Amino acid sequence: MPLSESIREYRSLPHKRSFVLAMAITSFQFLCLVATGTLASLMIIHDDRSLGIPLVIVMALQAAIWLSGLLVRKGARCPLCKGTPLLDNTATKNARAQRIFPFNYGTTALISLLFTQRFRCMYCGSPFDLIKRSRSDYGRE
Repeated sequence: MPLSESIREYRSLPHKRSFVLAMAITSFQFLCLVATGTLASLMIIHDDRSLGIPLVIVMALQAAIWLSGLLVRKGARCPLCKGTPLLDNTATKNARAQRIFPFNYGTTALISLLFTQRFRCMYCGSPFDLIKRSRSDYGRE
């Protein structure tokens, strides 16, 4: 994202629920990934076989969370182009789409949502802000 791009250029999301749910599930999935790595390394370092059952439970939980996260990310659609900006596929990407090198465009959008509450749709190139209120929300106070 260039420094000249102002906050005003970001659009608000009219329906934020699926994006917020995808962020929550992804953060929980990252925590399960850390727990899996920690349990596996403790099991190897201390040669403790009693950690095998919690390791299998955490891995099964991580698989279930990944599957539910996949379904939620499929439901999160861009309000402009109706694409799925949190899932990467073989469709042509916009020239303004952003990607962090080792990850694909969908994972980059998820990471951007987790840390900045903003993302750019990889299909239409429009930037969105989760915190910015939509115009229809101003009269509801």
